[in-house]
Amino acid sequence: MNIETYKTLKNFILCPICRHKHYFLHVVNEKYLCINCEYSFDFDKAEGLWEEESVDTINCDICRMELTCTSDNFLTGFPPPSVAIGCPICNDAKGDHHLHSHLVGIKYRNKWWPPTFFLHQKGKDGFHKIKGIRSKITFCILLGEAKSEKNIFFLTPSNMDWIKLLWVNGDAVGYYMSNLVHLKDAPDEPCLRQIYVRQSFRGMGNATKMILDFLNNNEGHVCIESPNEPILSILHKLDLLEKIANGKYRSKGRISFVYCG
Repeated sequence: MNIETYKTLKNFILCPICRHKHYFLHVVNEKYLCINCEYSFDFDKAEGLWEEESVDTINCDICRMELTCTSDNFLTGFPPPSVAIGCPICNDAKGDHHLHSHLVGIKYRNKWWPPTFFLHQKGKDGFHKIKGIRSKITFCILLGEAKSEKNIFFLTPSNMDWIKLLWVNGDAVGYYMSNLVHLKDAPDEPCLRQIYVRQSFRGMGNATKMILDFLNNNEGHVCIESPNEPILSILHKLDLLEKIANGKYRSKGRISFVYCG
């Protein structure tokens, strides 16, 4: 079910240079600053430019704070034409507008939807490449969850062609990302770059499914970037690694590890 909206009054100002609509103005060097064209407003000149309009508003599902559906509340990282709103009160990022904010709603096909709408699709199962806005939004939500976890740093990809989402019984379980990596004096090789499984779906073999899907779709030698202990354990169980001294592992030949800063 989509999120119901209601109307509230909100002040805004149009930049006299680029006509960008501001519901909030940044202050730099004791002047208002248009973030779109970097034009500076003197405080006294800006006071007479504010206007009022009626805008859509939703409530945070946790704290019930009113959140106007305006650009000052939009989060970064979601594919256009969709936009997303986070709550600054229930925000793990302490007010920064990033994917690991507490996500309240996403505008899709002119309606506001809760994140759960994009994480559940009845009858969807198996691995799917990202196609269309809805699946891009699903990935952005999963990436936001991955970034919010401690000690995890995942870059936002510029190309989604190498990403696969895993669905199990209609639930978005996670994703894996791969691409080609350039090795010195050798042809480019497939490289498994990221694996993310949502917390409630861990310990069920889903990471193993992702590794096997990657291996089955890339014959011959492959690379794996910066594997952690759980991934090393899976690779060992798949007979791709052997244990050596001091709890370390050695490849049996099919895989190599790459470490990127």
